[in-house]
Formats: sequence, structure tokens, C-alpha cells
Amino acid sequence: MQLDEDQSLVATTTSEETPSHGLIEDCMLLANKAAASRYSHGVFRIHESSSPLKLQSLYQELAGIGIIVEPKESMKETIDFIQAEARKRDLVSEVDTLIIRAQMQARYAPDNVGHFGLGFDAYPHFTSPIRRYSDLIVHRHLKALLAKDTEESSYVLRNIDALCFSISEKEREASSIEIRFMQRKFARWANEQIGQEFKARVNSTDPFFTAQILEPIQGAEVNLSVATSVTLFDDIILRIDNVDLASARINASLVKKLDHDPMELS
Repeated sequence: MQLDEDQSLVATTTSEETPSHGLIEDCMLLANKAAASRYSHGVFRIHESSSPLKLQSLYQELAGIGIIVEPKESMKETIDFIQAEARKRDLVSEVDTLIIRAQMQARYAPDNVGHFGLGFDAYPHFTSPIRRYSDLIVHRHLKALLAKDTEESSYVLRNIDALCFSISEKEREASSIEIRFMQRKFARWANEQIGQEFKARVNSTDPFFTAQILEPIQGAEVNLSVATSVTLFDDIILRIDNVDLASARINASLVKKLDHDPMELS
């Protein structure tokens, strides 16, 4: 988000990963994986596999946009198939969002159960450049183990269950604050655009219709009132009707659906 001197939203940009970003990310993942191999009890970043109910909901949503999923031998193969079909429809980021929504939420735990999303048997947070508290605990634990300082190691782990619960809660709280901040910036921007029309993409149809504005501001989610049939990921023109600043709720109505190129999937 680009803000002016009054802290009002004036523009948005989308970050793109470069080869150097990818290389650094891979090195960080491997460093974290190596750190996890040093202990069996401590702070782990765990991510359990999706529940059958969440997967069934995902497959139903995908069927609505023409991606019929027949589960493969492994979840990785199934997701690879889904992403390949999404690329054919130019819906990579949208379908990735659906896949993420179908996953369990990652959290911190003292006992390892693996990280499903990364496909790692064990994984902590060790290399964070923003110095999460979880990383600092892992650093202290590893230093104690390398020094064979059993007293310090015991001290670090003395309340590890409560600590893992606490830092998981703080992570969710920080994420919620970030989301609410962005929602309020979007709402204040939209409040100056009452009656204006924008291109958007439907990103939810159940239980309510919502859409995300595509231009000129990207990412603003609106509650959509529809008078005709629309399906998930339809591109549309919407009109901003009103904004509730207290709840950061943007309300809009469908103006028209945009036709897709009939050769798009060929």
C-alpha cells in the first residue's frame, strides 16, 4: 500500500518473487530443516494435513469453475493437478487461495508432527529476519544443546507448552491486526468512490457474494449485491454503493459480468 502524507491510500502494487528471492527462501527453508534435526522436543512449526470435510468443500468449489478433481495417490499429486488446471484458466493465485483456505492453520508446538504444507518431517522457525520470539527460543535452545548446558536447556523448555500456545496466539493476533489495518485503508478509499464503477473478480459465493477490486486499487474486498447469476471468479464491473467505516465494510452492487475470451482455454 502506498499512503500519502495524510495516511490515505493512493496506490497499491503487487510484489513479485525474483530468482534471488527464491534462492534465499530455499536456503532459509533448508536451514530451518537442519535446525529441527538437532532436537526432538522444543519449538516446532507444525502443520497438520487437511480434514476430509475441508477437502470436500475445496473440490466442490473447484467443480464450480470446471475443475473436476479425482484424488490422486498423494495429496501433493492432487494439488499439482489442481494447480495445472488453474494455469490453463489463468486463475493461479485465486485457486492457490482456495487451496490455502482448505489447509489447517500452522501453529507452534513442543512436539513435532511434521509440516504438511512444506512436506518436511520436522520444521521450526529459526532464520527469521524479523526476529520472531519463536526463533529466539530456538536459538537459545540450540546454543544450550551445543554447549551441553543441560541447566540452560531445561530453563528454556520449562514452560514450553504454554509458550508455544502463547506465540501461536500472538501470531494470529498480529495477522488479524494487519488484515484490519488494510481493510480500514481500503474502506476509507472506497468511501471517496461512492457511485464509481470498478473492475473486480468474484472471490466467494457462499455463504455471501464477495468480490475483490482489480483496478486501479488492488485487493479491496467488497460485499456484493447481485441481481443476476454469477459464479466464482467471474470478472465483473461493480458499483460502490456505501461504506460502513466503523466496520470497514464496503458494499457494492453488480453492474455487469465481463465476457471471457472463448479461446482462453484452448
